[in-house]
Amino acid sequence: PAMAVGIVLAAACAAWTAWGAAAPGADAPAPNPDKDGWYDLFNGKDLAGWKVSENPDTFRVEDGAIVAHGPRAHAFYFGPVAEHDFGNFELQADVKTAPKAPRWT
Repeated sequence: PAMAVGIVLAAACAAWTAWGAAAPGADAPAPNPDKDGWYDLFNGKDLAGWKVSENPDTFRVEDGAIVAHGPRAHAFYFGPVAEHDFGNFELQADVKTAPKAPRWT
């Protein structure tokens, strides 16, 4: 069955991969799912459980959201949910972009 994984993002891209050393928070116990079976991968406070590949200053947490503004960077989830190894999952995201931002289809 698909693992329900929920996350709220604002102007950020998330990717799942097995890469590098664990990010801060990756050794924390896995949270419990909510009543609908969704797991939050982002705590709304900091980037614990996330690792940024390059240009780490591009990402910050602002008003409970991950904000990306700056040079190209990728944020990878490295937290405790499913030992950050997702193969069959659903992603729910709220994404806000600026007018005339690049479109991906």
